[in-house]
Amino acid sequence: MNGNFFSENTGEKCEEYLEKLPNGVCVAVFDDGVLNIIYSNERFYTQLGYTREECRDLSLKVFAEKLFGADIDKTKRSFINWIYSASTGDMELRAIHKDGSYRWFVLKTERIPDECCEVCYIISFKDITALKTAQIELQRANERQQVLEEISDEIFLDYDVASDTLVFSKRFSDIFGRENVFENAMEALTYDNIVDARDLPVLLENINNAFSGQRTNIYDIRLNALESKMWFRTVFTAIYDKNADTKRFIGKMYNIDREKTEHNRLVLQSQTDPLTGFYTKAAAAMRIDEYIKVIKLPTRCALIVLDIDDFYRINDRFGRREGDRTLVTISQQLQVLFRNSDILGRAGGDEFVLLIRDIEDEGAIIVEEKARDICEMFRNLSISGEENAPLSCSLGIAVYPDNGKSYAELFTNADKAMYEAKTRGKNQYVFYGK
Repeated sequence: MNGNFFSENTGEKCEEYLEKLPNGVCVAVFDDGVLNIIYSNERFYTQLGYTREECRDLSLKVFAEKLFGADIDKTKRSFINWIYSASTGDMELRAIHKDGSYRWFVLKTERIPDECCEVCYIISFKDITALKTAQIELQRANERQQVLEEISDEIFLDYDVASDTLVFSKRFSDIFGRENVFENAMEALTYDNIVDARDLPVLLENINNAFSGQRTNIYDIRLNALESKMWFRTVFTAIYDKNADTKRFIGKMYNIDREKTEHNRLVLQSQTDPLTGFYTKAAAAMRIDEYIKVIKLPTRCALIVLDIDDFYRINDRFGRREGDRTLVTISQQLQVLFRNSDILGRAGGDEFVLLIRDIEDEGAIIVEEKARDICEMFRNLSISGEENAPLSCSLGIAVYPDNGKSYAELFTNADKAMYEAKTRGKNQYVFYGK
C-alpha cells in the first residue's frame, strides 16, 4: 500500500475498521494522470457479486468499465472535475452486478492529504437499489396518474385530517376556476360557496360517517362550477391509524350532471300528468306530505279539491278531444292564479288537488279569495266559444293543521267538503266543517 494514509502503526487498525463498514470503500490516488486503487475493503467487491481475487489482476480501467459501463463517461467527468477543482462530491450511478443486473449506488468522495501522491481520495459506495427502484416506480406511478387525470373526467382528492388540508387534482381548477389546494378545508367547503347550500347536509353527513368508522362513502351533490351548478358523485375511502383514528380521506369525484339531469327528467315525467302538466295524484300527494313535514306553525297551508261540474256531459256532447282541450285550458288558467311554489295536481279525469303553501296571518281570507277567483275563472270559460255551454266547478277546502296533519287527512276532508258543495247546488266552494 502506498503513501502515508496507512502508516505502519495505524494501517492494520484502519483496514480492520474499513472491513467492518456496511458499504464498499476504496482508497484511490491520482498520480501522473492515473487514478489507482491502493486499498479496497471486501464489501467493495461482494456487493457486486465479485470476490477480491476475481478482480485482483484487472487494471482499474478494465475494472471500472466492467462495473460502470452504463455510466462510465458520467463517472469519468465527475472525477476529473473533482480532481482539477480540488473538491469532493457525490453522485448516483449504475453498476453492473456479476449476474448481469443493474444496481444503483451513491458514490461519495472525500479528498485527503497524502505526501507521496498528488491526490488521494476515500471513495464510498452505498447500494441504494431498493430506494432507487421505489423512486422510479413512484415516478412512473405519478406519470401514469398524470396521464389518467389528463384523459379522465375524474377529479382525485386527498384530505389530510391533521392539517385540515384538501388537495384536488389539477382538473378541479379547470372546472371550478379555483386553486386546487384548500387549507382549513372543512371551513372552505362549508362557507366558500363551493357546495350548493341544499346539499351541505349530505356532504357533512358523509364526512361524519367516515369519522364514525364507515370506511367507504358515496354521495351525490351539486357543486358551483364556473358556468353553472353541476352534479358530481364523490367516492372516498377513510384511512385510519392503529388507534382507529381517522388520518385521511382519499377518493375521486366525477361529473354526473347529464345522468342526473336525465334521471330527474324521467322522474318528473313519471310524476307529471302528460295532458295538463300538473303533478299526478301520487306525485302531488308525495310532495304535499314532504312539505307538511317541514312546515312550522304559525305558517299554514290549504288543500283545495276541485271537481268540474258535469264534465261527462262535455265529453258526451263535444267529444273527448274537445274535453281534453278544455282540461288544458283550465290547467293553464289555474297556473295563472297560483304561485310557482304552490303544488298543483290532477287527481282524476276532471278532479284537481291544489295546495296553497305558506299561508300566514289572515289565511282564511286569502284562501277564500282564491276560491272565489277559481269560481269566477270557470264562469268566464266556455266550450269552443259555445255560449250555451258554460263551465263551473265545485271546491272543497281543508286547512292544515285544523282539518288534517297529513295529505291523506286533508284530502279526505277537502273531498267531503267538495261533495257538500255539489249537494248545495254546485258552482261554489265549501270549507270543511262549515
